[in-house]
Amino acid sequence: MPDRSEECRRAARWLWAAAGIAAAAALWANRRLFTVRAVETGATPEYPDLVPQVFAYPLDQVRAAAVETCASLPGCTLADTEGETLRATLGSGRTLSVRLEPMMDGKMTKATTAAASPGVRPDLGANARAVHTFQQRLRARLASAGEPDAAGEPRTGANEQG
Repeated sequence: MPDRSEECRRAARWLWAAAGIAAAAALWANRRLFTVRAVETGATPEYPDLVPQVFAYPLDQVRAAAVETCASLPGCTLADTEGETLRATLGSGRTLSVRLEPMMDGKMTKATTAAASPGVRPDLGANARAVHTFQQRLRARLASAGEPDAAGEPRTGANEQG
């Protein structure tokens, strides 16, 4: 009859092996967190949910809202706010850029957002989170005209608050 302590050691080895396989599978499933260092809406296949935004506002109004949105991000320093591309640096050296393109004879604007990490270390999804946060805040500033706010009142770009 085998020794009880030998049975415990054998069971522990199997448990460690199973845990190692589970950890390797989890890392493989989330490998994008370790390989992607730059994210751009509509151009990064690892993040298909990040797509460019289109607003029913002219370019100047979207640019103003994008500047305000960048300024509201924690640790964000605006580097360039002129022209059709806004650039900002986030606290950890990460860069955020927003390219604005007029559409429909200037009646609409498309916003393409990108974020990149410095160096060669993986970003562990931080760039995608930065883009997602920026897009959420910009969408909140530029809700569609007539879309109800939290109180159920229709809102427009003119009466929205950040």
